[in-house]
This record gives sequence, structure tokens and C-alpha cells, in this order.
Amino acid sequence: MKTLKLIALSILFSLTFFSCDNDDDSSNLEPTTQELLAHKWFIVIEGATPCTATSYFDFNTDGTFATDTFYEHSVSGDCTSGGYLEGTYSLLDDNVTLIINLSTSETFIIELISTTDLVISPPDEDGELVFTR
Repeated sequence: MKTLKLIALSILFSLTFFSCDNDDDSSNLEPTTQELLAHKWFIVIEGATPCTATSYFDFNTDGTFATDTFYEHSVSGDCTSGGYLEGTYSLLDDNVTLIINLSTSETFIIELISTTDLVISPPDEDGELVFTR
């Protein structure tokens, strides 16, 4: 009888600890567009200098962002800020349209977004802006 109880407890123990896989693990979920966007993105420009390559957009999860554009001063060669700006943004149309609000609103289509790359383009114009983290 003791052997039967021991076998039953062993089976119960095995079923309890080894039979289920937790399918509710949120670490397997793909990040949302909002989560992917909420980082500092540096603009990629062909022929950029180390100075101009520091130009960025820094998107936050609360719908705000900061941006700064850098250029090399023509006389001194110093890396100069074009002016730090803050604004708001929103995602529309199933997170494929990005509206950037500074003094005016600009609309962009998100062509590609990943953990390392962001490509946006104006909806009615040729060209695209490429960013990397």
C-alpha cells in the first residue's frame, strides 16, 4: 500500500511540475510599433560626417519627442546644434502613419520599423528618411 501511495505521489509530482508550459509568457510577444519607435533614432545620410551623423529624433512612449540636427560650422569646423526642439507625435491607421507635431504637423508613412532600423517617407513625395538606433 505504501508503494502504491509513493507511486501515486510521484506521478502527481511529475504532472504538476513538468506537464504544463506557460503559454502566457509575454516575452514571446512581438513589440508594438509604439514600443519599437520609443527610442533615440539617428538619421542615416549618405556622405554624413561624424558631426551630422549625431542628428536624431528621440521618441518617448508618452507621445512626446525631442530632436536636434547637427552640422559642421563652415568657418570653424565645429559641430554645432541646429537647435534642440520638442514636440508631440501620434500613430494612426494601424500604426503605419506617423504624425509629427512641431510648429506645424508633418505626416509620414512608416515603411519599415525594427529594433534597429526605421524608414519613413512623406505620403505624396518621393524620398525617404532612414534612421538607425
